Amino acid sequence: MVPNPPKMSARSRRRGIFSRALLASIGLHVLVIVAAGGLLSLFRISFDQPLPKVLRFAFVPEATDQSGGEPAALPEPAEKEIRPKPATRESPVLSDQMEESVSPAQSHTTPEADRVHPREAPNRRHRAPLTSTVRGPALTETSPQARDIPVSREASLLRSTFAFDPLRKHAFLPAPLFDRDYRLMPAKLTIPARERKRIEKRVMKYVKKLDITNIRDSTFSWKEDGQYYEAKIRYQNADTPQSFDEVHVEVRMGDGERTYKTEMQFRRLAFSHFAQFVDFWDPYVAIHDDEFDGRFHTNSHFKISTSGGVHPKFKGKVTASGYIINPSNRFLWLNPDSIFLAGVEVNTDIIRFPKKLDQWLKALTAVDSLCQVFENETWIVFHPDGSFSWREEETGRSGRRMLPSYPFSIVGKDQAILHVKGVVKGKVLVYSPKKIIIDGNLTYTQHPAFVRGASDYLGLVSERDIEIAHPKVTGPGDLYIQAAILAKRYFRVRKLYAGGQAVLHIYGSLSAGSISATEPRYATRIRFDRRLEKRRPPFFPMTNRFELAHWDGKWQLLETTQ
Repeated sequence: MVPNPPKMSARSRRRGIFSRALLASIGLHVLVIVAAGGLLSLFRISFDQPLPKVLRFAFVPEATDQSGGEPAALPEPAEKEIRPKPATRESPVLSDQMEESVSPAQSHTTPEADRVHPREAPNRRHRAPLTSTVRGPALTETSPQARDIPVSREASLLRSTFAFDPLRKHAFLPAPLFDRDYRLMPAKLTIPARERKRIEKRVMKYVKKLDITNIRDSTFSWKEDGQYYEAKIRYQNADTPQSFDEVHVEVRMGDGERTYKTEMQFRRLAFSHFAQFVDFWDPYVAIHDDEFDGRFHTNSHFKISTSGGVHPKFKGKVTASGYIINPSNRFLWLNPDSIFLAGVEVNTDIIRFPKKLDQWLKALTAVDSLCQVFENETWIVFHPDGSFSWREEETGRSGRRMLPSYPFSIVGKDQAILHVKGVVKGKVLVYSPKKIIIDGNLTYTQHPAFVRGASDYLGLVSERDIEIAHPKVTGPGDLYIQAAILAKRYFRVRKLYAGGQAVLHIYGSLSAGSISATEPRYATRIRFDRRLEKRRPPFFPMTNRFELAHWDGKWQLLETTQ
């Protein structure tokens, strides 16, 4: 019989369990590391093989006969031996990636590696050939020249009008995408910012001369920094009553070897482009508890008031032809950035009113379907069903008429005063040579700020004044006007101290020769109708200022001279 071993303590048992667990953990980690190393060895990328060659751009020179006759035939390629250099971990440059062994007899031919081979898809045979505009023979996809065009390695980056843009073919792309692997694209360069500013300034100077000289199509040229520029200006009148006059400019630049071009489009501003426009600011009127959401322009100095802790807010850019912005009291404690939220610019060009605002009138009054003419003072009410009714004061005649779907005009002749109010459904302009009086709310059937695609437009144009009627006519409380307003002489609010304090809400645009005070009867809130940036109310007058509407800011290579 074997004697019984002595009993182990609890501490000794725990120590033995910990030792075995530690050994098991170390062994498990070693197995995981060995397995991971084996997997990595299966997917390891060998850098001993040459990296693939990717040709992103190849520029095609022109092949022309030196004698000036028919374009010379492209030379046939010669065979050569290419020995790749040992690859490195750096991305190889195509010109440094290979060593060439070319015999003297082959030195005048184009190496095979420098030739562009567009891939051919099976379904291209039924397509119309794509003919490029490179000078020389017409290159089509079916011609050998288009499939195999020699490209000189020494060709400079911009010695060709066109460039092939090959895209890498991937196995996961659908088959139809393979046909777009090669596209013939015009070469373009971004114009440097400094040169771009010089060109825009020079062209704008010439565009401003159009109204002064009354010349519509013209050509200007100048030289700067050893480069020659030529600007061809083409004037285009507004083709619809709601569009704008445009000026299209093609600028060409030549440096003696190459010729580039860029195209610019300018648009004439209408008075409806401004949330508020004032020709002459009344020195006895200050902007106080007013807000302007949109452009603000004045041709003179203007005054702001900050009394009672209240000050105006200009949420759009402010431009003034005058130098001074006068505060009505001390202005040291107030930050101007809290007033001019989008910045302010002084000493800008003057925007003048046209001599007459009815240049379109004679052509319209002769056509009854385009115009309604009133010879006496008339009260006009617009209705939500798209009609308007009227009542003449002297004759007592009245009537009602539906507004057409196309632009329409309501005209007062001679000294006729027109009173307006109601809900407008349509595109209409109200014109008076003397005065227009707003008797009540004047709104659209659909508010443009809330209804996308709202198509109602209203313009109020007067050769003299536009007024807000007496409080007994408009009633107490706020007044809402949705329209583009233009009063060549004065926009005023009658009876400033009658009635309680309210707000005059104008959604659209307000332009005037001068503006009377509106407080304490009304605090003014003018919100610009963003639709007026692209369209104007029918026949609404335009300014003498042009603005750059579109320019991609890039040169396009036209031709190359050897």
